[in-house]
Amino acid sequence: MDQKTGCLVIHGFGGSIREVEPLVSALESQGYMTSCPALKGHTANRKDLGATNWKDWVASAEEELLCLIRDCSKVFICGFSMGGLIGMHLAVKYPLEGLITINSPIYYLDFKKIASNILFDLRTKDYSNIRRYLKPSNRVPFKSMLNFRDLVRTTIKLIPSLESRLLIVQAIDDDVVHHKSAGYIYTHAVKADREVATYVRGGHVILLSDTAFSVISDIMSFLNRPAAPAR
Repeated sequence: MDQKTGCLVIHGFGGSIREVEPLVSALESQGYMTSCPALKGHTANRKDLGATNWKDWVASAEEELLCLIRDCSKVFICGFSMGGLIGMHLAVKYPLEGLITINSPIYYLDFKKIASNILFDLRTKDYSNIRRYLKPSNRVPFKSMLNFRDLVRTTIKLIPSLESRLLIVQAIDDDVVHHKSAGYIYTHAVKADREVATYVRGGHVILLSDTAFSVISDIMSFLNRPAAPAR
């Protein structure tokens, strides 16, 4: 086997590879064998999403992970939002060099932050946040929301079993995932060599924000850092 390092990058719920593209490009430029699959049902047609369940989404990522494990000596997973939950499922099943979760939900929808954003829009007459909340792309099938909820609940039970090195990335101003999710993951991943990286700004889709450079730099440092000796 060639001494290659692989990275599986997993996008979020109802999203696409666009939301993680800057990270994928950075990884490829540094020579990582990178895979970023479109999860099953995640097309431009929301009916396709409704025809799938959370196990289908995990299976989509698992198929790509097995290819990386076959071709690489070391494999990392970088999961954005729901992609981090999927990464946790795979991390307890397969030996990984490390796992990075990016704004991954345990507690989702920060209503206090949403209200603050709406008030800001009304005061400034900017309305960018309100337009974002009302976008048709934010409307997903009810069945899919139930599957997402089931994935969160199932993942919570797995967190204490995580043993891979773990970097937990979280934006404090994320209005989709409450920032206390990062603390929950850190507190309960007791078997993992873990760390949290928080950012004051960046929002939920942090890899498309002005904070992306800092996040990607921290991820690269984590990938290049030698694993701690086994305890």
